[in-house]
Amino acid sequence: QHGEPDLVPSSLKAMDGNNSAKRMDNVGHADCRTFPSTYMISRADVDTFKDDVRMRPGQHGNAEDHDGGCADTWQATSAVDEDTVKVFEQTGIFLSACRYGIILTCAEMLHSRELYMSELMINKLIGVHGNDQAIGSDIGCSLSATLAASSIAQMARAANMQLVVNAFHGHAHNHMCQLQYHPLYLPGTGLEDFETCKRVFSSSNATAALIHHASHFHYVQYLDLHFSQWDADKYAELSMIISTNMAELDAYRALHPNENLDFGSWAAEELAYLKAVRSEPKHDALRVTYVEELEKLAKVR
Repeated sequence: QHGEPDLVPSSLKAMDGNNSAKRMDNVGHADCRTFPSTYMISRADVDTFKDDVRMRPGQHGNAEDHDGGCADTWQATSAVDEDTVKVFEQTGIFLSACRYGIILTCAEMLHSRELYMSELMINKLIGVHGNDQAIGSDIGCSLSATLAASSIAQMARAANMQLVVNAFHGHAHNHMCQLQYHPLYLPGTGLEDFETCKRVFSSSNATAALIHHASHFHYVQYLDLHFSQWDADKYAELSMIISTNMAELDAYRALHPNENLDFGSWAAEELAYLKAVRSEPKHDALRVTYVEELEKLAKVR
C-alpha cells in the first residue's frame, strides 16, 4: 500500500514436478478436441525451452557462490527410466504455486522428467508477476548455476529473481549451501517452508486413476477441474491463514518485547568463514587423529 516499504522478496512461490500424473502413450487419439485450460502452459511455449543449453551446474556463473559440492550432488536434470519414456506420453506435470497454495502455472512433462521445466516456469513467473520473486525448489542451489547458463539468465538477473531450497530438503544440503539458500537464513521469507507443491500433489495424486488411460482432452480436463476446486478451497482459507499467522506473531512479540538479535550478521560471518576454510584446519585434524589413536591403543590392551 501507499507509504509502506517495498517487500523484498515481493512474493514467495514454489515449483516442483510430480510423476504421478502420467498418461499412457497411444491412447485416446480418436478424441482430437483441445481443452481450454487456464492453468496449462501450451506445448508450443514448452517447446521453446526444449533446446535450451543445459550446462552441468557449477561450470558457469560465479563459482564462489556455488562452491561446496551441492551443485555436483543435486543435479537439475534427473535421469529417466527408458521404459517409462516409451510407455507414457506424459510422464508427469510440473507446476508452480504461491505461498498460500493457489496454483499459478502447470506444464506437462512430455517423454521426460523435469528437463528444462524450471527455466520454463521461471520465465513464465517473471513475465506475469514481475520482479523480486523468491522461488523455492528442491535443487535451488544447483538450479541457480544452471539458470546462469540458460537463455533467460539475463532476464532473471534483471528481475532480481531469488532461488531458495525448500526447508525440508534443505537440511540434506551442506551447511554452506544452507546459509545461502535455506529459507531459515534468508531475509523476507519468514516462516515459509516452500514445500507448497508437495501439499498440492498430495491432493492431485487422487486423479491418477482417472487420467492414466484418458485422452489428452480428458487428461487436461480432469487436472484443470481438480486445480480449480483446489484453488477455490485455498482462497476460502486465506483469511484464516492470515489471522492465524498474525496471532502467532503477536504472541511472539509479547514473549520477546525487547529482543533484537542480529541473525543476519551471524549468518554472514559464518558463511565467510566457511568460504575461507577450504580444508579442515591441521590442528583440528591432529586432535581428532590423536583421539582415534588413543582409542585404538585402548582396544589392543
